[in-house]
Amino acid sequence: MKIRIYGTGCARCRQLFENVRAALDASGIDSEIEKVTDIGAIASSGVMATPALEVDGRIVASGAVPSAAAIAKLLPTEAAACSCGSCGDRPASEKACNAEAGGDGKGGCPCSRGGSPGRRLLGYLLVTLALVALAVAFVREDGVADGTPRHARDAVAEATQAATVYYFHGNMRCATCNRFERLVREVVADRYAGEIAEGRLRLEVVNLDESGNGHFVQDFGLTARGVVLAGSRGHRSLDGIWDALARGDAAFKSYVGDGIREMLEAAE
Repeated sequence: MKIRIYGTGCARCRQLFENVRAALDASGIDSEIEKVTDIGAIASSGVMATPALEVDGRIVASGAVPSAAAIAKLLPTEAAACSCGSCGDRPASEKACNAEAGGDGKGGCPCSRGGSPGRRLLGYLLVTLALVALAVAFVREDGVADGTPRHARDAVAEATQAATVYYFHGNMRCATCNRFERLVREVVADRYAGEIAEGRLRLEVVNLDESGNGHFVQDFGLTARGVVLAGSRGHRSLDGIWDALARGDAAFKSYVGDGIREMLEAAE
C-alpha cells in the first residue's frame, strides 16, 4: 500500500501525518508515508486543496484533517492484520492468514476458531471494545456528539483556515455547466497554485441535488447555481459569470480570478 500526504509542511499537514501514523498503528498495517511538499508536484497531482491524503493512487481526503478513526476506515481492507495475532508478524488478510496457517482456504483465521473458550471470549470482547471506540471517535469527528452539524462546523473551519471557491451544480448538467466548471478549475490551478499549496485557498465542486448538500442553499442564500467565494470576511456570489462567459473564456477567467484575488486580499 502506498500512502502520500500532500502539503507544504504546515501545522495541519503535520497533524494529518500524525493521524495517518496512528491509523496505521491501530490497524496493524506497516506502510511508509511519503510527504509531497513541492508546489509543482502538488499542483500536477490534481490536488486542489491541502493537506490531502492519497491511498494507492486515489485522493481520499483533501483540504481537511480527518481523525485517525476516520482514516482507518479509508484504508484497504485487504491490508488488515490477522485478527488473532498468532499467524505470523506480517499483516495479512483473514483468507491469507488462513492459508498460511494450513487452514481450509475458505477464509477466516483457524486459530481464531480454535483455542480455549476463554481465549475466544477475550478476543471477541477486545474486538467489540475496539469497534465501539472507533464508532465513538467517528461520531465525534462528524460533529454529532456535541450537537453541532458537520456542515456548520466545516463552514467555521473554512472561514478561519482557508478561503473557498465553490462551484454549485445539479444532477442535470448542460454543456455550458460543464464549461463553467472547467474554466473555474483552470483559473484556480493556473493563477492560485501557490495559495492552494499553502492551504490558503481551496476549490469545492458541489452537487446540490446530492443528499446532505441542501444546506448550502440556506447558508449562502443561493437563488441559482453558480460560483460563490467564501472567506473570513463572509461570502460573495459571482452573479456576473453568465455575462462574463458571453464575452469569452478569457473574460470569464479574468472575472472569476479577480474575484478570488479580492477575497484573498480582504483576508490579509
